[in-house]
Amino acid sequence: MLSEVIWLLAAILLVFKTVTMYLRGSKEKQPPGPVPLPILGNILSLSNKPHLNLTEMAKTYGKVFQIYLGSKRVIVVNDGNLAKEILVKQGADFAGRPYVYSGTLYSNNGKSIGFADYTPVLKLQRKICQKAMNMLSKEEDVICREIEQMAKIIESMEGKPYDPHFHIGLVVVNVLCGNNFSTTYELEDNEFRQIIAMNSTFADTLTGNPADIFWWLKFIPTDKLRRLRQAVKYKDQLISRHFEEHKKTFDENNIRDLLDALIKAKKEVELEDSQTAKDLTDEHVKEAVMDTFVAGAEATTAALRWIILYLIRHPEVQTNVQEELDKVIGRDRLPRLSDRKNLNYLEAVINETLRISAQTPLGVPRMCTRDTNIGEYHVPKGTTVTLNMWAIHHDPSVWENPMKFDPTRFLDLNENIVTSSSTSGFLPFSLGRRSCLGENTARSIIFLFLAQILHRFRFDSLPGQHAPSDEHTPTLVLSPLPYQVNITRRE
Repeated sequence: MLSEVIWLLAAILLVFKTVTMYLRGSKEKQPPGPVPLPILGNILSLSNKPHLNLTEMAKTYGKVFQIYLGSKRVIVVNDGNLAKEILVKQGADFAGRPYVYSGTLYSNNGKSIGFADYTPVLKLQRKICQKAMNMLSKEEDVICREIEQMAKIIESMEGKPYDPHFHIGLVVVNVLCGNNFSTTYELEDNEFRQIIAMNSTFADTLTGNPADIFWWLKFIPTDKLRRLRQAVKYKDQLISRHFEEHKKTFDENNIRDLLDALIKAKKEVELEDSQTAKDLTDEHVKEAVMDTFVAGAEATTAALRWIILYLIRHPEVQTNVQEELDKVIGRDRLPRLSDRKNLNYLEAVINETLRISAQTPLGVPRMCTRDTNIGEYHVPKGTTVTLNMWAIHHDPSVWENPMKFDPTRFLDLNENIVTSSSTSGFLPFSLGRRSCLGENTARSIIFLFLAQILHRFRFDSLPGQHAPSDEHTPTLVLSPLPYQVNITRRE
């Protein structure tokens, strides 16, 4: 009986809060949107691919509208120009993060760069992380070494049905682990398999988690929460082991990797007599390293799988890439990062894949740090704002025939790359105060992998079969469904 009374009171409070928030918004001009149901809000209008539902809603309510997730009001932005205003010109207004239970669980109570609120500690954390990344000087050699290992595997699979997923994942994980911890793996290593499973679990459980909407559900042992907690436990054990090993062997005159560089950068800020420096803990260092690793591994692996998929679906594009490689590089050497400025068509292929796949379609939600506005609409402090990157990357008013894979949309009449600053609807790594710190590393891996592998091999559909589907998984990072390819070595 007592439990029934508690649930009834909770329901009444939720209804009251939802109605109050809904009515409060009538004093200022608010974005339009569907009327929320008591307690539930608008969650029944969302599927396991909410970016598609929100894109469809924009056709009815406009490019800026609001929905309610339970009692939480969320403003959804589906316009590239407004998104850039939010990220850059109004960056400080929208730099916060709302409380999300799964994100708090993942980030050791908000100590990761991705899920932390916008505080002086976060700004310092990002600063030392960027400084540490700039200390690394052998990244290209690490990437090329791992690509060479994969090239040998690919060559052994010539003429056989081949799923490149795990080998691409091995390349990316080894590059990031080499950069971050000075560790690499073989495909058969149990720890590598556990890392891949961990990253996949995060991609699946950090989105669409009911406990993020109804706080009391965190006390109910759902399968999604159980798997998330297990993955967090493994993540914490993994980074703690590496951190303790690095502290014992640290030598400021021999910076081996990102973790060393972060330890050094933290020691340097500790000399500053400020409360912010004192508040930056070892846990912030650990979470910063894991942010670059977890997010980078999943997203970069997915990007490479998407690009190979689209090259198979559009063989004429693959032919154009290889003709450019032969013309610019020749057949006597492999491409390097210094060649990137001369391989515009390949760069266009990469950008077009990042656009059309929109891998992080809703990103991590923002929270207003003060009363502000989005276009003509008032946005109170504490409001959650989501940028629908799927809608922005497929906006027909910006992209002609947006569902068509067309790399030439990123080339001007002189076949030079169209810069992202002149392309309002292209934001694959975000912008501004909370942009992706790992963009340069991700782009280096993607470029070198494609340039060196496509220089040597061609990917096609299996004989007698259709090209792989371009359907995507319903996860935080959108990935293609599993597919197999046919490999041909180029002479």
